[in-house]
This record gives sequence, structure tokens and C-alpha cells, in this order.
Amino acid sequence: MQVCEIAQVLSAQGQPVAQIVMGRPARGEPLQLTILVPTSVTLGQQPRLGGPGKDSPAIDLAWRRCLPGGCLAAASMSDDVAKQLRARTDATRIVYLDGSGKEAALPFSPKGLVQALDALTREEAS
Repeated sequence: MQVCEIAQVLSAQGQPVAQIVMGRPARGEPLQLTILVPTSVTLGQQPRLGGPGKDSPAIDLAWRRCLPGGCLAAASMSDDVAKQLRARTDATRIVYLDGSGKEAALPFSPKGLVQALDALTREEAS
């Protein structure tokens, strides 16, 4: 089975610190958004992907599990939200609470997202 995903790796000082991945677990299933962040998180509040404005599409993610290398959160994306994300030209961010309860935000750049989603769609159709 071939898997095709869109991934964005966030780095600090040349070291990866987080990942944002989009893909379909299986043909015909909704697009899945998964993030991997450092282990120091507060699990009581779910992370979300959204922009700074009220009109920005927001996706609430659910914590799945924490491993020694980081904590995973995921959400299914409706076609409507995927279309809104495609239309974004300004930066979006993943927001969550760190281990001390302070808000942490990771940037998510929409640069290249439209082309990547188009390629993902073509790959799934073949």
C-alpha cells in the first residue's frame, strides 16, 4: 500500500521540534490532520489550528498519546475546512498549552499547500 502525505517540519537551531502532517488513512476517508509537538504539554486543553482572525478556519484537534519523542494530536478535516485552508495566504498557527499551562503557538505556513493538496488528490485518483 502506498501512502501519500503532506508534511511540514518545524525546526529550531537546525533541530526538528514539531511536525504537521495531512493525509488520508485510507482511500475515501476524510483528510486527517496530525501534529507532533514536544512532550511538555498540558493535556486538559485540546490544541487547535487557526489563524489570528475570527474568520479564520479553526480545527480542534484531540490529544491521542504522548511518546518519549513528543505528543500527538489529530483531527479529521471536512472538505469545507480543507477548502478554507486552501484559500489562506497568511500564516496560520497551532496553539496548545505547554507543560506550565502557558499558551504555545507553532507557525503553519500555507505556502505550497494548494499545490501539495492538488498533488495528493492526483495521487489518490491514480
